[in-house]
Amino acid sequence: MRTFPLRWNAPRGSRLASAGCILVLAAILGLKAAGLADAAGLNIQVNSTADALDASVGDALCRTTAGTCTLRAAIQEANAIPGADAILVPAGTYGLAIPPLNQNDITTGDLDITDSLEIRGAGAGSTFVDGGFPPAGAPPDVRGLDRIFEVLVDGGDVSFSGLTVSDGYAAEYGGAIMNNSTASLLVSAAVLTGNAAGKTGGAIDNHVGGAVAVSDSTLSGNYARESGSAINNNRDGTLTVANSSISGNSASVVGLDETLTGAGAIANNAELDARGSIIVTDSQISDNHAGGGRNGAGISNDGGGILTVDRTTFSKNVSTADGGAIFNGTGSVAVTDSTFSENSAKDGGALAATGGTVAVLDSIFSKNSAEGLGGAMLNSNQGGVTILNSTFRENSAVSGGGFSNEGTGLVTVENVTFTKNLAILTASLASGEGGGMHSNSGGEVVITGGSFTENVARGGGGFSNEGGGQVTITGTRFSANHAEAEGGGILVQSGAVRMLNIDVVGNVSSSALEGGGGISYHGDKAVAVGESAAVENSRIRDNKSGGDGGGIDSRGDGPLAITTTTITGNTAAVGGAVHHVGDAPLEITRSTLSGNSADSGGGVLTDGDGETTLENTTVSGNRASQFGGGVLISSRLTIRNSTVTNNLAASGGGVNNGGGDLVGDGTVFVANSIVANNPAGGNCAGT
Repeated sequence: MRTFPLRWNAPRGSRLASAGCILVLAAILGLKAAGLADAAGLNIQVNSTADALDASVGDALCRTTAGTCTLRAAIQEANAIPGADAILVPAGTYGLAIPPLNQNDITTGDLDITDSLEIRGAGAGSTFVDGGFPPAGAPPDVRGLDRIFEVLVDGGDVSFSGLTVSDGYAAEYGGAIMNNSTASLLVSAAVLTGNAAGKTGGAIDNHVGGAVAVSDSTLSGNYARESGSAINNNRDGTLTVANSSISGNSASVVGLDETLTGAGAIANNAELDARGSIIVTDSQISDNHAGGGRNGAGISNDGGGILTVDRTTFSKNVSTADGGAIFNGTGSVAVTDSTFSENSAKDGGALAATGGTVAVLDSIFSKNSAEGLGGAMLNSNQGGVTILNSTFRENSAVSGGGFSNEGTGLVTVENVTFTKNLAILTASLASGEGGGMHSNSGGEVVITGGSFTENVARGGGGFSNEGGGQVTITGTRFSANHAEAEGGGILVQSGAVRMLNIDVVGNVSSSALEGGGGISYHGDKAVAVGESAAVENSRIRDNKSGGDGGGIDSRGDGPLAITTTTITGNTAAVGGAVHHVGDAPLEITRSTLSGNSADSGGGVLTDGDGETTLENTTVSGNRASQFGGGVLISSRLTIRNSTVTNNLAASGGGVNNGGGDLVGDGTVFVANSIVANNPAGGNCAGT
């Protein structure tokens, strides 16, 4: 702290000057003994744990009528003397003992700070400031006589360090500390615990747009009914949390049912439609609860606020509404290099957004769960999402075990791994789609790179698409996913879905009716204008279906185009490589269908109202135990510039038109093609 010499100008050499200097020197020594550092600010040493008033406010002497310096008396003097002051609080417990009398000064109730001040304890394990004993018969959330500190220093600086602040209570705002000004407030190396607020900011409420910074601190066991059980950032205020632990903030700590009431730990409470800002770095946010329909047990970014999270761990946070770890309203969220584990919510087990934008980079989501949509993440309404270089592992929900997209904004998923996520079918919800990711969007979804591996769902073990939006999947691997019904790897129910340079390997559909071990183009859940699906430059191999279509089951309401793709080693009851019963056309161009097997239609079975075309395609080495080793037709088929060879079946090793007693049921056109050397069942059966 800066010091300035105290000067008194008198005539040189006068006796009055000498006497004055002596008096001034004596005064300085006396003031320093009582706690006055210099004219720039006080440096006060508290020496009593009692709660008592200063005897003569403004004389720069921290002294009660008992001749001691209490914390309240020290703040009274610091308020009265202009300048940045410091109060040193030694080890001990300093409890409020003077009840509030509905006024806003320091003489009763909370400790009001009206000038720049530093309050420094001897360490959070040694110096305790608490709210005292609550009135007799008070409800369980009333922790003490009053809140503990209220900051009223517009444009000033106030800091608290090296102390524990506990058992404060405010009927409305800020159980431990309320920044009721535009001051810059710093809390460092401190513990705030057991505080409660009837409205917002169980521990800290940044009420009118100031700046609050929390570092190297612990905020645990605090409660607020409406917003921010640990910290509430209101209006256009700014909040920074660094190297801190925010844990166990919940209604249960004050004896209330945490499923019925209580806000999450940190909140951007956008009162007056202001745009507050929160930055959280290198921190741990865990075991917080939001009840009574409150969103975001860890952090709730309400309204249009800005939230930035870096190198932070979220674990075991629980919300009875949306967003176990983080909720975003219409604001923006950026998450980098962070971990989300074992968080849970109604929707969006770890992170839920009902609008705005969310960006997630280099982060891990594991073992999060949701009762409804999005085991790890939910995006809904008009929200837009970007997820880069991240991992979703062992998350679960009814739909979208890893990620559920219900929004209309642009969603970009790049180099993301979805592994062992689960979409569960419940008795009350006929869903269970998208083990890794489910999209029900009218917007655009772009998935690039990454992988979907060992995910499980009722439909769409790896990925499912519903809604009328546009989906592009490029360079992604779908392997060892499992669906109880259709789409072991991928389920396309509607929209325009384009799949380029993908690998669909070793996926399983257990359904005996509608399969698609690798891909199911189902297309009949929500018919969309311009519905279509395309597979290009891809590899679909070693997938299995208990029913139709080992590689691909096509029954969509729009066209399916398969181009420059290899479909090999797949197995099914019918249609080893491709099963087509859709009303729209199927075109297979410049592709290879080889080594697939089925009871009927080892390569292709086509039996829909839509026409099937094979062009510049090889159908080779496929096997059927009954009909159509290469191709089985009960509809309209054109084979052009193609080769059908070395396929096996009991009837129609190469091409079977009809099968069994229905020989001749379909219509087959062959032009500029080779149908030869199919060693069992003949090259052709039927017309």
